Amino acid sequence: MDNSSLPKSQVRILKAHLIPPLTCPLCNGIFKEATTINECMHTFCKDCIYQKSQAKGIACCPKCNKDLSHLSPEDYLRPDERWRNIVKLYNEGQTPQATPPPSIAATTSKSTAKQLKKNKNKGQKTG
Repeated sequence: MDNSSLPKSQVRILKAHLIPPLTCPLCNGIFKEATTINECMHTFCKDCIYQKSQAKGIACCPKCNKDLSHLSPEDYLRPDERWRNIVKLYNEGQTPQATPPPSIAATTSKSTAKQLKKNKNKGQKTG
């Protein structure tokens, strides 16, 4: 993949790498109206987590078992606009772009890339 047209501070994310974090652990599908548990930050489809909480009255997060028994679903569930926007881009066939922390961006300079290539070539000659 050619990233030469991207500003140096951005990295293109392969679409295939987005599937696992966009997958609801309850239905194993891509999030539909991503909804996050405030207590542990795990995310589910809105219908999946609300159906589970209404039908069975969940006392803990279905993913990590964080205790939620002292709260009502309205207190611990929230729409997650960030995940919803990422899913929207994913569904539209666009690949979201991430901006790496400055320390990572600084290490991806041309001189660093040349040094990595030089080290790789050096390793192949001695190996």
